[in-house]
Amino acid sequence: MCVSPSSLLSKWVGDTQHLTRAIFSLAARIEPCLIFLDEIDALFRERSAGDHEVYRDMKAEFMQLWDGLFTTNDCRIIVVGCTNRPWDVDPAIQRRLPRSIKVDLPNVSQRVKILQTILRSTQLDRSMDLLHVAKQAPGYSGSDLKELCRCALMIPMKEKLQQESKSVADSASGASLRPLTTEDMLEAVRNIRPTTAQSSEYRNELMKQGTGGAYTTDLSTSEDQMRNDLRDFLLGTLAMGQGMGKNLPKD
Repeated sequence: MCVSPSSLLSKWVGDTQHLTRAIFSLAARIEPCLIFLDEIDALFRERSAGDHEVYRDMKAEFMQLWDGLFTTNDCRIIVVGCTNRPWDVDPAIQRRLPRSIKVDLPNVSQRVKILQTILRSTQLDRSMDLLHVAKQAPGYSGSDLKELCRCALMIPMKEKLQQESKSVADSASGASLRPLTTEDMLEAVRNIRPTTAQSSEYRNELMKQGTGGAYTTDLSTSEDQMRNDLRDFLLGTLAMGQGMGKNLPKD
């Protein structure tokens, strides 16, 4: 069950709390169920005095219902959140998430696969070396690589427009465009910079130090291990009959 901000927020007073309660009520009826919170930082940003009353009530209602999963021993509901800004998530929500899995930026081999997927319907030159291109693009995310390919594809297009005095529509058909080359991709690398800021890595490290016993893993170095750990965690949680847990103090 995917939960987005639009599925919880309402312009009518009181509807937000009712929608929040309806999500857990539906999950209880169809369990086993996984509640997936996409962009969890947008829903549960760290609370402050300037928060609107609707957001405060929604967070309180959600956390109350979340804690209510422990009232039955056979509950099989799991809550999973996804975010690009984990440091913006409310600490009270973080305490209710016993596992933290970092999906890092793609490494060289993963960047090659992403480029192959993006360019699968593009005519490539026989000498195209995507491995070399991937090595020249460290720190690029999937969206960065998509923009990189878009920029590279514009180079043959511009050459075609300069060579022939045709309309933009005729030139854009791509019927007589030359294949994309490694040089085109490298030129795009020089023009397109990665969007991931160094400050994000620093803040991720600070957050990891403050997560206590939360589990973290690095997808770029251990993809299979991450899948196995996540699978074991989900199966173990369902087998034990508890939806989610808290990081309880050892004492």
